[in-house]
Amino acid sequence: MTSKRISFFMFLFLFPVLSFACDLCGCFIPKHSPPQGFLFGVAEQYSSLSDLSLEGELLPNEFNQYMNSSNTQLIANYRFNEKSALQLNIPLIHRSFQRLENGMIDRGTESGIGDLLLVGDYTPFQRKNPFQEFRWRILGGLKFPTGNSDRIGEELQEVDPVEGQALSGVHGHDLALGSGSWDFLVGTNVTGRAHRWFYSANLQYAIRTRGAFDYRYANDLLWSGGPGYNVSSDMQWPVGLQLLVAGEYKGDDQLVNEKTDDTAVTSVYLEPTAIIGLKQLGTAEIGVGIPLVLNNSGLQTVPKYRLRIGMTWTF
Repeated sequence: MTSKRISFFMFLFLFPVLSFACDLCGCFIPKHSPPQGFLFGVAEQYSSLSDLSLEGELLPNEFNQYMNSSNTQLIANYRFNEKSALQLNIPLIHRSFQRLENGMIDRGTESGIGDLLLVGDYTPFQRKNPFQEFRWRILGGLKFPTGNSDRIGEELQEVDPVEGQALSGVHGHDLALGSGSWDFLVGTNVTGRAHRWFYSANLQYAIRTRGAFDYRYANDLLWSGGPGYNVSSDMQWPVGLQLLVAGEYKGDDQLVNEKTDDTAVTSVYLEPTAIIGLKQLGTAEIGVGIPLVLNNSGLQTVPKYRLRIGMTWTF
């Protein structure tokens, strides 16, 4: 193998690959980063929640209820050395929606900063040579209650529907930009490569505490992983393709110590992803998530698809 190809594989593996997690906490974590120094990035996750589901069964969406959620995440990452780094996530959220409220059509938007996340990662084990590499990382983070949580107050005002009246699929807890709580994030990540092949696996667990209006979002388990292949050895614009499978498990939220009945979700997505090197200065990534499994409690709008786009730069 020529030194040029070896350099290409090292470049595509070592530069960041974007990893998205829950929409509310805005926890975008690069799977890879340079050995030392600053990394900056911006990433967009757009979700179109335009299917109406009752206990996991799709229903006719007679009133076109939907919520389109855009989560733009700004990140600043500093790697002290090959083993440790610290990162700040700043999510900027915009949500547009149409729903039923007391039998009437209600449309609107919610925009603003979400809950900030400060997260550190440590690499307890790694092994590499010019042809193969493996890295295992662990991470832990703290989420700050910086996002507007006023919409959660709607949960206190919900009343039993009139018999025969259609129900809303978009709720206050869906529209809130923040939780009003101090939460914790723990997780682990493995990445590896062998010649042109590479792979990654990511596991994150969000531990929620009680927040605004005595509301507690349920703990959230998120995972993703899959193989990839470097399809181009162009040193200026290298390209890798990865087939990810991603999922989430979240239980029922609590309102004043009572479980809600329309907040749990179990989902699995197929996410084909393209990773493009930017002249050895950073990476760009685009992926489309197609739901394979969507099980929910109560009546909720659920994703028809989600789109992930991101870029990172190193200094």
